[in-house]
Amino acid sequence: MKIISEKNIEKLKEISARHLGEILEKTKEKKERALLLLSGGSAFEMIKGIKSDYLGSYLTVGMLDERFETDPKINNFLQFKETIFYRLAKDRDVNFIESVPFDGEALESFAEKIENEWKNWRIQNSVGKIFITQGVGADGHTAGIMPYDEDRYFFKNTFEDKSRFVVGYNAGKKSQYSKRATATLPFLRNEVEESLVWIAGKEKIKAFNDIMSEDGSLTEAPARIIKEMKNATIFTNIKN
Repeated sequence: MKIISEKNIEKLKEISARHLGEILEKTKEKKERALLLLSGGSAFEMIKGIKSDYLGSYLTVGMLDERFETDPKINNFLQFKETIFYRLAKDRDVNFIESVPFDGEALESFAEKIENEWKNWRIQNSVGKIFITQGVGADGHTAGIMPYDEDRYFFKNTFEDKSRFVVGYNAGKKSQYSKRATATLPFLRNEVEESLVWIAGKEKIKAFNDIMSEDGSLTEAPARIIKEMKNATIFTNIKN
């Protein structure tokens, strides 16, 4: 795990976007296939400023976690479609995994639909690389995985299922947007080649310290999974 600290938030955005751009550029030069899964919210900052030269048909883009909503102001993919990155990617023949539920669709079938897209991509690209941008909430959640220290059985059965890439669940009062489809912890550990983590703002200090701490559990702060992943770079304006 690597930490890049920069007090100036605008410079931090530039640094993170440049890092992601370099990853995509190298992947494209090597003629490798890549799946880029994006977190919503503040983590969208990391895709700003990406040059169109880095994009192409070698790349597939989807959401790392999704809100089970059709409102364009809530659904992550629909928000993504409003970004400059999306327009550049579309013009460069980038492939997309859309994650918008249709009317009457059940949450679990919605999650399975996304999961099948990821698994099919992996089958078709056995040596392809999966990259993600990853946000962290003030409560220590990440990739839509909420803390459940009060119910470790639920946490394990929901997020630690080794057979699943994606699960659908209802976070209840833990989130304003309770119905979610999110990556599992085994997926983050085993399938993701590199993660770019965005954690900025005073309200995230405790979450950052929880990640850095040698003590504590994933049920208490799921963002601690970052330390268990293959490669992760944290971009932060929080002093380490």
